Amino acid sequence: MSLQGMRDASERPFAKVLMGLLIFSFVGWGAASWILGDSAPTTTIATIGNVEITQQRFEEERRRQMAQISREMQQQLFVD
Repeated sequence: MSLQGMRDASERPFAKVLMGLLIFSFVGWGAASWILGDSAPTTTIATIGNVEITQQRFEEERRRQMAQISREMQQQLFVD
């Protein structure tokens, strides 16, 4: 389908109704979660099994790994 064909199809009433339904569903979904309180602030960035990984835990582990890499690189420089 060409770009002009897509433009022509988007002007049809059926396409406008579908776009309206899509927009309405996203607005409704966001409003419902806001009103019902489902959007409680959380610091969890991932869940693996039953273990929740918080942003703080992730940052601590990232810093630890970066320090480990730095130490290994410095040791390799001194050996070379």
